[in-house]
Amino acid sequence: MPFNWKDYKEIADFLKEQGDNGVFSEASYRSAVSRYYYAAFCHARNYARDGKEINVPTYKPSYSGEDHRRIIEHYKNYFKVFGNVHSNLYRLLELRGECDYNDEVDDHAGKATMAESLTQSILVKLP
Repeated sequence: MPFNWKDYKEIADFLKEQGDNGVFSEASYRSAVSRYYYAAFCHARNYARDGKEINVPTYKPSYSGEDHRRIIEHYKNYFKVFGNVHSNLYRLLELRGECDYNDEVDDHAGKATMAESLTQSILVKLP
């Protein structure tokens, strides 16, 4: 059975809760942001790949780093169908990059909360 990418949201929720409880706060929040992004990104990629929407061409993933930008463009091209999914994915990508690569990141808790909200919005729009 294929992996359910939405499960990463559950892991992210757990990590965020750990941060809220003071357990390795910065690492927990940063890791939560990363898992929120991958829950949304991989679910959105597969949703588009599987042709879940009528009148929207299926997305052909490369299963490489290219997909991070290409899937955003796919959803942007069909804004009338998907609304702000593309901008939410883009913001999540920015947050993930900041948390995964920068030595210093401000407002870890705020970034994790924002990533949680953006992810939830995407998962609701793409059931």
